[in-house]
Formats: sequence, structure tokens, C-alpha cells
Amino acid sequence: MKHILFILCTIFLFVLNTNCKDKKKEVTHLQAGVVTFNKGDNKLVSKEGKEQKIQREMFFFKEDTIRTGKDGIVDIQIVDGVIIRIKQNSELKLSEILIEDNGNIIKTKLDLKSGKVFTKTTKKLNGESSFVIATPTFVAGVRGTEFIVEESGGKEQTLVSDGAVNIEKLDENGKPTGKEMVIEKGKKGLIEKDSVQSQDLSPDELAELKEDSQTISSLTEDAKNRIQEIIRGVDDQKQINRETLEEQMLKNSTELNDLKDKNEQLLNEQKEKNQQLINETTDKTNLDKTQIQDTTKAATEEVKNKATNELDEMRNKNKIDKSQFAPK
Repeated sequence: MKHILFILCTIFLFVLNTNCKDKKKEVTHLQAGVVTFNKGDNKLVSKEGKEQKIQREMFFFKEDTIRTGKDGIVDIQIVDGVIIRIKQNSELKLSEILIEDNGNIIKTKLDLKSGKVFTKTTKKLNGESSFVIATPTFVAGVRGTEFIVEESGGKEQTLVSDGAVNIEKLDENGKPTGKEMVIEKGKKGLIEKDSVQSQDLSPDELAELKEDSQTISSLTEDAKNRIQEIIRGVDDQKQINRETLEEQMLKNSTELNDLKDKNEQLLNEQKEKNQQLINETTDKTNLDKTQIQDTTKAATEEVKNKATNELDEMRNKNKIDKSQFAPK
């Protein structure tokens, strides 16, 4: 009986330990966007003021700011099905981000200080979700799937190519004025001094929206897997931030390079073995070839000599002794 109890306790402790390890490695959803495309001279500025050149698969965390250059474009995926494009000469801050329930609930606020940003949402946001783009003069709340928010050169507008966007005018202190309007597909919302106006999109504006929709980049499956591996490698899932992810990314990269070096070394060793085997086979073949040539030559000489001897014998045998015909 005691023996059975001991076995049961051992099994229980093993299962408990396994479950704890599994829980430790549960992957928290990344509370950040990921750069999927980058073109031009663009910078990411962290909340600490550290500036970095933007690269693909860089993380866009809460309170980070992206600044694009004259010909700059940066695409960022917030979650599967929610992508934004920060266009040229723009400055965008990620003020709030909360992703829960495996990406089914998102609460995001983007502050567009200047420039233009295109948003594409193929994922239907549930009632608990919110996706807001705020400018100094108005707020655009996502109800639709494809739209542009612009705050530049005296243009304060929202262009909607699909779905609908609710925009509300702000006062000089950035407070809601209560003046709002739902901008439907094929329309644009203009922020006037005392109101919000709706107008039809021009052909050029429709063409711009269409081009952005067709060319905006989402994460590839390979990139998703790499990012999941980086996140999974962080021991404390509650401490996922830029430093821990970059540290894990460096660790993964180092391990990958070490593996590549090891594989290359093994490959080179195998190549050397193969070359050695080839050389040995060649040497043996050359030796066998020489031996065959020598044997063949000797046999040929032997046959030739035998034929010569037989010919000489035949000649000697048939040779006439002229002395026997001399006068006696």
C-alpha cells in the first residue's frame, strides 16, 4: 500500500511540475505593433527619447513615436487583420495599446501629430474593442475597414474607402466638442471651423486609398513564427518589453549563428572526407591503371618477342646454304 501511495505521489508531483513549466512558458500576447515594411529614412523614438533607424520586424511599443521622412513609408501590424501605414512626412505616437483574448480584444489609441496614416482592418472588432486615431483637431473612431486620417498642410480630413468612421471635432484644448459625424464608404469628413462636413471622394483620393489597400504589408508566417519564438524565449512573460525582446532576439540570433557555424564546420569536415576518399580512389585507380599498363606492355613485349623468335627460326630454317653448291 505504501509503495502504491509513493508511486501516486511521484506521478502527481511530476504532473504538477510539468504544468508549472507549461504555465511559465505560456506566451503573453505582444503588447506592441510590429514593423512589416519600411522604406526611406524613418526613425523610431522611444518614450525615453532614444532614436533608432526603423527596420523590418522592429517592435512599436506604447509611447513610442515614429517619424517618417520625405519619401518614407512604414507599415505596422497591430494584430492579425489590423495594419496601419504611416506615410511620408508624418509623426505618429502609440499612446495606448491593450491586446487581450488572443487578439480578439484590442484597445488602441494613435496620436497623429502631423502627416497622414492609412488604416486597414480586415478583422471585425467586438464591442469591447476600440481603435482611435487622434489629431490636434479631431478624433477618428474605427467602425470601418479602410480609411486615411490626414493632418497636414491645412488639411484636416478623413477619407473612407470601406466601412464607416466616426469623427468628432476637438476644441483648442483637445477636448471633445460634441460635433461629430459618421463618414460612410466613398466619403470624406472635413473639419471646418464650427462643424464636420461630408463630401464625396475625388478620383485621385479613391486611387490613393486603393493603392494603399493593395500594397500594405502584413506579417508573413515566417515572421510570425520568429516573433513567437522570441516571445516564448523570455522567461518572465510579465516582463516583455523592448529590452527583453531585443535581448532574446540577440540570443536567438547568436544561437542561430552558432548552429550555422557548427553545420558549416560539419559540412567542411564531410567535404574533406569526401575529397580524401576521392583522392584515395583516384590514387588506387591510377595505380591499378599503371599496373594494367605494365602488365599489358609486358604481355605485348612477350608476344612480340615470341613472334620475332619464331620468325627468326623460320628464316633460319628456310635459309639456303650456298656452300653446298660450290665446285668440289
